[in-house]
Amino acid sequence: MAVDGIGKVEIAVTERGDGHLFLLLHGGAGPQSVSAFADRLAETKPARVITPTHPGFGGTSRPEALDSIRGLAAL
Repeated sequence: MAVDGIGKVEIAVTERGDGHLFLLLHGGAGPQSVSAFADRLAETKPARVITPTHPGFGGTSRPEALDSIRGLAAL
């Protein structure tokens, strides 16, 4: 995906389950902080849970230009 002023950024995304769509975003603790909840939601409800890993978390790369919450939201 490309964002103006940031360039091309690869985003790792995990998807689980089927049903109502949920986008679950992690905070500063990283993607592992929401994975158990995402698993449980997908297993116990008719839910399709999408959990992206924000660039720079979980061993992913982060472009230098991606240095703000605004940039992350645009991405």
